Amino acid sequence: MTSQLASTQGRYFGLVAAFSWLVACTALAVDLSTPATLDAAADLTPTAATDAALIAPLLGMLAAPADQRAALAKQLATGNDPRAIAALRYVALHDRHTAATDAAVHLLGRFADAKAVAALVDIATGVEGIRPHRGALDALSQHPLPSAVDSLYRIATDAAADADIRRSAVDILNRDHPALLNERGVPKLGGSAVLSSLGSAFFGGFALSSVGDFADTRSGPYGWLAGAVVGAGTGYMFGRQISTARQHYYLSALSWGSWIGWMSVDALAQRPIDPQSGQPLDDRAAGLSRARAGFSLLGEVAGFALAFAAADALNLQTTDVATANAIAIAATVGTFGGLQLVEPADDVRPGYTALLAASVLGIGAGVTLAPSLKFDSGDIVLCSALTMEGGYFGGFLTDILLDNRPEFGGVALGSGVGALAGIGISQYSTLRPGNVAEMVLLSSYGKALGAGLSFLAGVEDDVAKGVHLAVGASGLLAGALLADVTEYEGGDRAMVPIATALGLWHGGLIGVVIDDQGIVSRGSDALAGLTLVGGAVFGIGSMALAQNTNWSNWQATMGSTGAVWGAWFAGWTLALQDNVTGTEVAVSFLLATDAGIATTAVLMSSWVDIDPRVMAGANFGGLAGASLGALFLAMAGADGDTIIKANLVGSALGLVGGGLAMRSFYAGSDVRTAKTGWSAPRWLRWPFDAVAATPHVGVGGKVDGMVVNGLMAW
Repeated sequence: MTSQLASTQGRYFGLVAAFSWLVACTALAVDLSTPATLDAAADLTPTAATDAALIAPLLGMLAAPADQRAALAKQLATGNDPRAIAALRYVALHDRHTAATDAAVHLLGRFADAKAVAALVDIATGVEGIRPHRGALDALSQHPLPSAVDSLYRIATDAAADADIRRSAVDILNRDHPALLNERGVPKLGGSAVLSSLGSAFFGGFALSSVGDFADTRSGPYGWLAGAVVGAGTGYMFGRQISTARQHYYLSALSWGSWIGWMSVDALAQRPIDPQSGQPLDDRAAGLSRARAGFSLLGEVAGFALAFAAADALNLQTTDVATANAIAIAATVGTFGGLQLVEPADDVRPGYTALLAASVLGIGAGVTLAPSLKFDSGDIVLCSALTMEGGYFGGFLTDILLDNRPEFGGVALGSGVGALAGIGISQYSTLRPGNVAEMVLLSSYGKALGAGLSFLAGVEDDVAKGVHLAVGASGLLAGALLADVTEYEGGDRAMVPIATALGLWHGGLIGVVIDDQGIVSRGSDALAGLTLVGGAVFGIGSMALAQNTNWSNWQATMGSTGAVWGAWFAGWTLALQDNVTGTEVAVSFLLATDAGIATTAVLMSSWVDIDPRVMAGANFGGLAGASLGALFLAMAGADGDTIIKANLVGSALGLVGGGLAMRSFYAGSDVRTAKTGWSAPRWLRWPFDAVAATPHVGVGGKVDGMVVNGLMAW
């Protein structure tokens, strides 16, 4: 029975996954059941047969190995069904196998359809964070529709497009359509001169100042000035002739060349010993400063020469250069951090050699891997989050395990490892920025919960730090596992921070009571622990509650204002009393806050169904009443207690009056009711929001198949 149930569940979830992938591949074209005319002789009326010819290869791609997806892509276009255009566009943009993307681009070039032209433009220029595909430019040039060549020319003239893509478009137009260029003119190419001017100014100044340092003169400042002027002018002239991507590429080569030259001196040179003191000579006396200046200058020249020679062969885009730099920096920073965690040695050359090797290997790996790596917004956020988490965990682990070594070494090592892990994981991840934010939020709640429990338990510092990290790591993992299950919309984004603040408030006030009553010997630890635990528990609880409610931001915000008013009335009431204990203050605030938020929450719920605009009017009236009441009595010379009482009375009257006034004002308009109930997870609801399957009625009025209709445009 169990095996049968597992098999049934497996088939069900497999069917859901296949259907979801089918929807993603078809990219939700507008009314896919209404194809554009491809061929006058072709009968493209959707039938069971035409639908099967379209759907079968799509489902086959779901489990097909990478080397077989190109053949399945060709099957999509076999029936000349324009509905395949959306699927081919998706494959060309998102498939990670080159053969499949090339096949999809080639097949799109065969469809005499405006949608195919639009898809090729997207693929050629790079949309949705995807790297531009040069093959799409050739497909546009050879496309049967005249509008495709016009689109190719627009790409060549688009100043906002990637300069390398524009240059390739001009080359293709010059090869295939020279008459069009003669008629319309050759587009002017070149990138912005700002980056090249600033970068050349810096490296020019650095180069000439290095010459002065190498000659052991005091001409360094003059070298900086002269080199900056000459470099800026040179960068401006040549920067207009090369693309922005090439500018990033060359400036990165200069930077890494200078760094490698500098590090080479410390990796190779033995620092001389002063015979009198027996201590190593300083850098200037040992000649290391001159050597660093000279080798750094040589590194710049060598780096630029190598980059220039390999520029056309590598043909790196701006994103590729950024990715390569990120990999190299992560490797360098991680190695630097690791070197701080080992015992120092008299001979520092092995350490510098390791740092130099990490930089060189990082550059090589980055340049090699960057063209094949793809990043969307979720991937970038994921890499940033794992970098920060790695540094955080690395610093604490160093403090726990290696208390005699600097914590910044662990931070650097953890950051480097986290960045590299993020780059690798992102290539297989489908997390959106919101999913990553949920991971970080749960990790933060986990850290707070672990630290709070450690305070309450009174454990040793190292144990407390370990619990803090373990629960934080569990939260990070839970966030990753829940990414495809949870969703946050509307008021959910307001509910979570509001609940977190309430949790901190409740935990802190309960801690005040425990400390004031002397219930435990470590009252301050209990206060800190309960504050952290309260914030974490309320925050996690609100994330769970958000899955069961559908309030708007307006409703969630207005529904929580009762807590503020409860604290307001409690605070001013306590100000009228003398000799109030800490317990009385905390209990009064707790009771008033809970009563206030319970009141406004009920008013906003479907039971009472108050318009949030009415609640906003009540809040405004309360503030106005408090201000006016206190102001008039203060002007009349009343004492402090009388002013406080006027404040309280004005607040109460203002709340009631403002609410009634707004209710009468909006009496004739629609009231925004609070909607509650379970909402299906995005991974289950999205496919059914995106498509609809309708029966196809054939000859004789009989249903002979299903027609898939897209409900969203691309």
